[in-house]
Amino acid sequence: MWAPMLSLWIRTTGKRRSTTTRFGLCAIAAIARAKGVMHGHAAHVVVFLTSAKTLIDQPGGKTFISVRKKGDAISVPAGEHAPENLLDESVEVILVERK
Repeated sequence: MWAPMLSLWIRTTGKRRSTTTRFGLCAIAAIARAKGVMHGHAAHVVVFLTSAKTLIDQPGGKTFISVRKKGDAISVPAGEHAPENLLDESVEVILVERK
């Protein structure tokens, strides 16, 4: 339900990031096999515009694999991670932070 609406928002506004007094919205695209650096976020929701298979590295050596379908939405607690796209195609998500 959310994925088509957010994808339309990006196409029509051309914005990859938007912030209001209540929410921050960020469109993220990870190219095939891209590996991110360790970074942190406040608690947030991730909406998947494409399917994804991601290796998540966390501080202290903890790792796990996250497999999501297009249209999934997940709530993520605040914390640090280094994501790695395990697919041979780009992954697109919308990250929503409540302020």
